[in-house]
Amino acid sequence: MTSTATSGGHPVSPSSGLNTTAGSVGKLVAAVADTAHANLVGVAKIDTNPLATVPSLTPLRQRGWFSLGLGAGTLGCSACEGHQATGLSGGLVLGHAINQSVLLGVGTTGWYKSEDGAAVAAGTVDLRIREYMNADSRFFSTVGFGLGHVSAAVDWYGAATEYGLGYVIGLGYDAPLSQTTALTPYFHYFGVHTQSVDVHVAQFGLAVTWF
Repeated sequence: MTSTATSGGHPVSPSSGLNTTAGSVGKLVAAVADTAHANLVGVAKIDTNPLATVPSLTPLRQRGWFSLGLGAGTLGCSACEGHQATGLSGGLVLGHAINQSVLLGVGTTGWYKSEDGAAVAAGTVDLRIREYMNADSRFFSTVGFGLGHVSAAVDWYGAATEYGLGYVIGLGYDAPLSQTTALTPYFHYFGVHTQSVDVHVAQFGLAVTWF
């Protein structure tokens, strides 16, 4: 014998009830699937953003700065008759940023070589400006003017030093280690003009710069 359920006095077949239940379950499953899909899409958007977890290395040139460099330089002079000498060369700069693109400072350059009992040194102490192409750029040019010196010493003969106008021009690039620290390869051309001699040095070096 088969029983028949009633609703409101009207007979309801078992197959009709199962269809109603199946429809409700289907709607529930569809709603859960839509919610899960939306969540997955949101996670994918976050995870596929390459900048979401990468720290910014945009330089912060907004305060005091310091750069210390070392390298090699080739010296020539007006009395050298075309001869040149390669020696140890370097320098440092200490200053303050005017803005993200312009830095002012006091800098030094130096060159030194000793051979066969004779030593020669040349360098500058100068007021310097470093200018970047724009606020986010790491390429820069530099120029400075100040006091220059040339020294020579020879065993058994003594030493002498002359002073005159010193200048420096150059180019460089800040390879960022962080927002406040960079490795800075650079090229400088500096010179010293005294009453008796003109000296010029082409200098290549690597500096560490802190902003």
